[in-house]
Amino acid sequence: MRRQSGLSRRPQRLVAFFATLFFVLPAQGDSALADQHFGGIGGVYHVESEEFEGEGLVEVLIQPIALEDFDLCLWFRTKALGDREWKYYDGYKCTPLRPFPSQSVGCKPDSHCFTANLSSIDYFFDFSSDYHLVDYIVWKSASAEPDVFRLYRKQNEDYEAWLRELAQADLPQADNQSSFQMYGTGFVVSPNYVVTADHILRDKPSGRQCNRVDVLTYPDKKWTEGRIHGVNPVLDIAVIELSESTKPAASLAFAPRFDEGDPVSHYGFADWSAGDQGLEMSDGRIIPSQVKAERDLAKTSIFSDLPGQKGDSGGAMLDVHGNVMGVLLGGDESGGWVHALKSTVLEGFLTANRVHFETAKSSEALSPEALQQKANTFLAFVRCRHRGLDEYGNDRR
Repeated sequence: MRRQSGLSRRPQRLVAFFATLFFVLPAQGDSALADQHFGGIGGVYHVESEEFEGEGLVEVLIQPIALEDFDLCLWFRTKALGDREWKYYDGYKCTPLRPFPSQSVGCKPDSHCFTANLSSIDYFFDFSSDYHLVDYIVWKSASAEPDVFRLYRKQNEDYEAWLRELAQADLPQADNQSSFQMYGTGFVVSPNYVVTADHILRDKPSGRQCNRVDVLTYPDKKWTEGRIHGVNPVLDIAVIELSESTKPAASLAFAPRFDEGDPVSHYGFADWSAGDQGLEMSDGRIIPSQVKAERDLAKTSIFSDLPGQKGDSGGAMLDVHGNVMGVLLGGDESGGWVHALKSTVLEGFLTANRVHFETAKSSEALSPEALQQKANTFLAFVRCRHRGLDEYGNDRR
């Protein structure tokens, strides 16, 4: 069955700790950050530097943003060896970025390099091609020796501690004994990995991440246990590692741009709570951005008039060839539009999490039946559960 229209209430992306930044200034049109940088740079990095010698553990949260005055924000925290609590530096240091010519001295081949100047201090960033190693150099004055930091990205870091610290005033305190269950859509991106939305892996009131994930793949309708491999709550994207390899994977489409009016499709669950029935193909077209320009969402998203339905989040937005253009994340509460994270942003996220993916090879337009058949080969249903603790501290089953 093909779904042509419909109204629904879709989950909205909420990241409390960046809310004040996203709504202050208009997005800059000449940001040095390309789509893949937005998907790749963000993360938690371990810091090595003589500047912090004797401090114990030092970490930095790096987050790309799109505002008039800033491209990137950083926040440091330290913890002495043996301590349980982190000491957080006073707020974010946010800076504009400018591209650094790769052929210039100081930028390694295949690196992503940027320069910045904020409050008369010069910065230099050299990100490795997979975003796992960063040289971060700060010149406080022309005559002084620079501070040199070597940053190593923490694999599988889920931002949880940082989110809780920053959003503590805005989110209700969660009961550690509570349980919850969430559902959503996903798609196989490589034999052992499934892409989905971050918000379906969390309890909305508390922000707590689920501690068990099960994935139902199609068309074999096989349940497989999953593990959260990487997330980016700001982009609302996640990748799940499967305990067993599965079937063919989706291919990602990387057009320079997706034009208004281009046809798009989505194959997902009409009866999402069951997870094994009610599959439908939805049709629509790309439309202009439906949010104010100052929101980061406008830069990283594709908007369409696809009908949204609860449970669609995390599914693939498809082009006429059956390739993935984006990841459906949310939309208008009245059902007038939905938005998807661009495949180019997803590219950076997968690269940073060291997940292999295939790029589009086919340019043949598919019939509706063939498109649905192809989408069915990489469709996934994601079930997220959090088992709370009973009065004795044991997991509830």
